Amino acid sequence: LAAPGVLSVETGVKPGKMIAEMTQKGELIALANSKMNSEEIIEAEHGIIAEPERVVMEPGTYPKEW
Repeated sequence: LAAPGVLSVETGVKPGKMIAEMTQKGELIALANSKMNSEEIIEAEHGIIAEPERVVMEPGTYPKEW
């Protein structure tokens, strides 16, 4: 997950901790390992925020251009 893809973040996120990547509708996309803490994520304009550990959402749920 790259910084431009982040719409919101909860407090207390720390590097190396498991986070949930969610859609705006609250659907689980994937579980990922955070690379930054909450404050860094909020201020980041670019860079990798999290590395996926397990993708849960079925392929084709949304169009590829999203």
